[in-house]
Amino acid sequence: MKNANLMILEAERDQAKKQLAGQIKTIKNIISNLERKIENNETLYYEDGLQSSGVYLDAYLSKLTTYQRAIEQMTLAMKDSEQKCETQI
Repeated sequence: MKNANLMILEAERDQAKKQLAGQIKTIKNIISNLERKIENNETLYYEDGLQSSGVYLDAYLSKLTTYQRAIEQMTLAMKDSEQKCETQI
């Protein structure tokens, strides 16, 4: 049976993964639009750049890696606890 806290961490990790994937898609679209404008000799504006997209990418990546590490640690702690209980029996 899974620990409720572990299930919450996994749900949060999955949400962070979706946010990261969405931000990557956004950045790809921005770059694609910028390339198109350059190829078509269109006027470029500062707003055509990535602006804060990189910051969001880093934030979502940080959340994802933090949740992944917390899940690993909690899973290990649960296994250790189960093994201690088994040896005491």
